[in-house]
Amino acid sequence: MARFVEEDRYGRTSMNKPGGKWFWVLTLLMVAFVVLFCRLALWQYHRAQERTALMTALAAARQGPVRPLPANGGDDLPQFAAVATEGRYERDHQVLMIEMPQPDGDGVGAEVLTLLHTADGALLLVNRGWVAAGPQGRTSASLAPPAGTVRVSGFLGSLPQPGVRLGQGSGARPGQWPRRLLYPSWADLATLYGSHLVHRLLLLSPRAEGGYDRAWRLEPAHGPQENYSYMAQWIGLAVTVFIVWLALTLRSLRKERKR
Repeated sequence: MARFVEEDRYGRTSMNKPGGKWFWVLTLLMVAFVVLFCRLALWQYHRAQERTALMTALAAARQGPVRPLPANGGDDLPQFAAVATEGRYERDHQVLMIEMPQPDGDGVGAEVLTLLHTADGALLLVNRGWVAAGPQGRTSASLAPPAGTVRVSGFLGSLPQPGVRLGQGSGARPGQWPRRLLYPSWADLATLYGSHLVHRLLLLSPRAEGGYDRAWRLEPAHGPQENYSYMAQWIGLAVTVFIVWLALTLRSLRKERKR
């Protein structure tokens, strides 16, 4: 790597001493790769810092005081903010998000979304938790929500997103309730409940009545440890490239001294 290859009068190749043209070419390549890998490591470090700050902000939001839910659904509130409101559940028009993993187990079932008519007139979907269900969302669990005016508390969340969304819509059949939907979008849900639906999902507090399995994961799926791991890999590659270049250069020098 560190010595220039040239042909002698018999057509055989030999290595030139360090300082030749190819030595400097390969040295520049080594420097370029080391700089590239170091920049990638630094980028992963900054990403880890951003994720750490995000997780700190989310923890502060969910552990802070419970705030009254604004009429706009808390558009200006951070993800996982602790909120509370009052209203009446609409028991006859619920949605089951099918093929959802069990929060604290290995099962696959459905999450129950129930529309709440809040006291200030907002339409808010409440995720009341996970129930055991078959592949098509068939379940033996009682889906009836509490009757009358209830005080609902929980955390502001968002709809789960698939890794890849194929096609349009979620395949809901008209006239059938509860609707069994696979990764519905807000457009799908607005078609069911109208344009006044608040585009924030309330994850029902584990302490609130009328819910199911609610071991919510109130943090990003990937933490800063993943970025630090990638950073270590890039640094390792940079060190490896430099060590290989250095070892070959030293070997070349030793051979030159023996001549």
